[in-house]
Amino acid sequence: MIVLIDYDNVPKLERSRGITDLVTRVLDRIGPGPFLKPTRVRFRLYGGWYCGNGQTRVAQRLSTEILSFPKAIQVIDSTHTANPIVSVEISSSLACDPRRVLENTFRQNCLPSGLRCTPPPYLHCVNTSNCPVSNVYEFVEHEKCPEPFCRLNTAMTLVRDEQKLVDTMMVADLIYYARDQNQVLAVVTSDDDIWAGIKSVLLSGSSLFHIHTRPGRKTPHTYSKGAGANYTEISL
Repeated sequence: MIVLIDYDNVPKLERSRGITDLVTRVLDRIGPGPFLKPTRVRFRLYGGWYCGNGQTRVAQRLSTEILSFPKAIQVIDSTHTANPIVSVEISSSLACDPRRVLENTFRQNCLPSGLRCTPPPYLHCVNTSNCPVSNVYEFVEHEKCPEPFCRLNTAMTLVRDEQKLVDTMMVADLIYYARDQNQVLAVVTSDDDIWAGIKSVLLSGSSLFHIHTRPGRKTPHTYSKGAGANYTEISL
């Protein structure tokens, strides 16, 4: 089995418990059935692992954590016990081109174009005559500090972290792995953008476990209708 995890789509609390806990939880949700015969399970973690050509701090931490793998993880239910051998890797390249690292997948960008700030006075403000937030309007609207001669601008102060290629890498890898119809696949994400890859796997005749990262989350029926018996939905 190969398990593809959209790491940032996993709730922060689950990530904070460490990779071993996350891997164990995923296997527990699947259950021991697929692992009753001697089995190896390969986990691939997807995320913005490279800022330029250097690993991010999260990627460095995960690289250290996964040094404890491969190892056996016990999976049990009321009637069966299985002990698959689990390996974990950071997905820094495509499965079809493993030697070529995809860099610059984590970026810090300035505010998106089209962002607006409503002008003061603001409803419910308790000090409309001297509202400290009023300067935000000037700063965002003109993209620079309202103080004369100040060089500070929005690009220097307001940034957003952004990941690139993560969903497309997961889709590409799903399609690549689905060439082997004997390979059981699992994907851990609640992002609907991955559905094109899931559908491709199912059309190939392969089986897939879809483990949602949000409680109560379900794939929209417009996508999942006709998915067939090879598609299994689970919540993390």
